[in-house]
Amino acid sequence: MALQGAAAGLTRTMGGDVLPPLLVTFGLAVTTQNGFSTYAQKLPSSALETASLEFGALHPGLLPLLTLAVAVGLILGRAFRATSDDPEMARVIGVKTPQVFALAMALSLPWPGCFWRCARTSTRFPVPPN
Repeated sequence: MALQGAAAGLTRTMGGDVLPPLLVTFGLAVTTQNGFSTYAQKLPSSALETASLEFGALHPGLLPLLTLAVAVGLILGRAFRATSDDPEMARVIGVKTPQVFALAMALSLPWPGCFWRCARTSTRFPVPPN
């Protein structure tokens, strides 16, 4: 009876479709079977896990820096997307839209100059005669 109540609550929460509750149930089954076992395994490590960069006296690991970059990119991407879709609603949920617009402009301004500079300094190779 308790399982029927939980299933009904899950269906009511996730909508009338049968697929989301089925996926949640499957995910919970996999997690309870594998996630809470006493036999813990570590995936084989690669060179990325032990690589580090040198910034003077600091030697941060490459993997934590990549993780930070991805997290910041996801947060900025969501803010950019929310601001471009509906600036008023983004402002309501706490996104500082003037700063997002300014950051988007700051990130996009150098590119035309870079392309112009590369086009002006590129080496032109002569076309061999036929």
